[in-house]
Amino acid sequence: MIDYIKLEIIGGNKEKWLNNSKLNFYGKYSHKTSEAKENLEADYKCLKFKIFESGRMIIQGSIHKFYNALNNIYAPNQRTEQDRAKGFNGNDFNYSKLLYTVKLLKRDFNFDTAIVRGVETGLNIKHLFITDLILNGFLLYKGKIFKTPLNNSYRESELFHYKIKCYDKALQYGLSDEVFRYELKYRKMEYFNKCNIVYLDDLLIKDNLSKVLLNLINKWDKITFYDYTIDENILTDKQLLFVKDFSNTTYWKSLPSNRLDRPRKRYKKLEEKHSKNIKSEIRKLIISEWNNLLNDCVSIDLNAIKNVRIDHSNIGSNITHLNKQLLPISNVS
Repeated sequence: MIDYIKLEIIGGNKEKWLNNSKLNFYGKYSHKTSEAKENLEADYKCLKFKIFESGRMIIQGSIHKFYNALNNIYAPNQRTEQDRAKGFNGNDFNYSKLLYTVKLLKRDFNFDTAIVRGVETGLNIKHLFITDLILNGFLLYKGKIFKTPLNNSYRESELFHYKIKCYDKALQYGLSDEVFRYELKYRKMEYFNKCNIVYLDDLLIKDNLSKVLLNLINKWDKITFYDYTIDENILTDKQLLFVKDFSNTTYWKSLPSNRLDRPRKRYKKLEEKHSKNIKSEIRKLIISEWNNLLNDCVSIDLNAIKNVRIDHSNIGSNITHLNKQLLPISNVS
């Protein structure tokens, strides 16, 4: 659900951070006055804590990895301390764990309010396909080609405010199942602010998280995707010519916007009839997995959480109604 996050602490006490036994700051500062001579940083369980000369206080990193590190949860291929220090986020991070982590952060690091300055939302999706077939299918998003800046098991499309990231989570961590990671990383918060997400506590309101899911699905629907499970052996010669175009980023980029509708419909007809409909099936899994994570709220006593502003009227709600709203597959775009 929520992974990387960047928080600016409001009304924080930097002396309490400097005196916190969990944090070992490095940088130059006066031991007598505790005044920073330059920016100070401390690393703790996959999170970075920063104190700026101006007094600004920042926490950033993966709260999913932070939770796992606190509970000694590591990947199968993380056998050394050096590997484990990199953290693990290949399992599920549900709503209960999010609540617990926020409570712990606020208690142990002495703050009540934090503004969200950056956030990464997404899912680890177990599926019955081959993850490489999914990754190979990503062509374009809003006219931008999906790139492989890290390795062939990773795809991303970067825009000004955010980037779409897709990769093989099982390969990364040596997991036994096929696990596909789909996420959006936001550097600018305009969209989230429109969803009433400004403060850290706003991420704990289920209606807000419903909007986050809707955003993940809307972005998914706008991805130009070619399904490599299309069985070319049963296609006509004419259909094979179409397939050659449909799997080519150059073809889609060459079409003016007013000439996209007909090839989209032609491609969708081929895909629905002759493939395993990967994009459609992953879309359904995104919705069901988000529902499962959001509604798994049994392992924590909500009344025991202090200093967390929650709209309790939403705690029992769910977003199952979004299934009906979101299930129709939009055209390739």
